[in-house]
Amino acid sequence: FLLVLEDSQNDAEKLVSLLRNAGLATRAKLVSDEEELDEALSSGNWDLFVARESVADFDLSQACTLIKKNDLYVPLIVISEEYDETKVTDLMKAGAHDVVSSNQDKHLVEVVKREIQNVRDLKRLRRIEVEIRDVEHRCELLLDSSKDAIAYVNEGMHIYANTSYLEFLGYDDIDEMICIPIMDTL
Repeated sequence: FLLVLEDSQNDAEKLVSLLRNAGLATRAKLVSDEEELDEALSSGNWDLFVARESVADFDLSQACTLIKKNDLYVPLIVISEEYDETKVTDLMKAGAHDVVSSNQDKHLVEVVKREIQNVRDLKRLRRIEVEIRDVEHRCELLLDSSKDAIAYVNEGMHIYANTSYLEFLGYDDIDEMICIPIMDTL
């Protein structure tokens, strides 16, 4: 899903067509000002925001602020009519992921591909983190429900101990054992 800040619907369609011809399935929404951008960010699930700098009636660093305010990961790619090192640097410092010259379609396509892959990787990472937390929780429940004394020890220090282990050694809480080396415990 792509947010586009362009002169007109026709210009936005040219961009979408360019990306589709490059093999990227693209659905886009045209925004024309800061209010529409804020509304779109708060109501949708966007993968990328491509903005033509000359069209923006607001500072594009504000777009970065809006994205951060909504706690989203939506890479901003700015299409610039002219290369100005100071402007590019300022946009990148504000949070833009890249600034591409308007006459470099191939470069734009590669930047979009890169950022889409980054978004996919981040989504996969978040999904894996949730799965890991779930597995850790299930393991902890299993270990806590065991009648056998079980402890995790790393480099001679207790990391985890179930209730049976704590009772066996005469402790009430794992926090009492955290700083005690296993050799001293035994």
